[in-house]
Amino acid sequence: PKLVNSSLNLARVLLKNNGLEVGRITLKKNPMGAGLVLEQYYKGHVIETGTPLEKGAVIDLLVSEQALASDSSDMGNDYGDGDGGLDGIK
Repeated sequence: PKLVNSSLNLARVLLKNNGLEVGRITLKKNPMGAGLVLEQYYKGHVIETGTPLEKGAVIDLLVSEQALASDSSDMGNDYGDGDGGLDGIK
């Protein structure tokens, strides 16, 4: 089933309903938030939706985790000087 961009909870349900099992879950920091499936793997390889698999196949997932505010420096975000002011706006 298509798991990418689904929540981890939905991915678990979809796998179970299709006779598949959840394998290893690897977390990756992501500024978009936590719990989103970023990639799905079978036997170490990225698999596409519709790939035929045997019942009971184990699917590994790469899942987003919330990036901490202190990690924002490497995300390219610029929040200004931090004084909370809106210079030039009246």
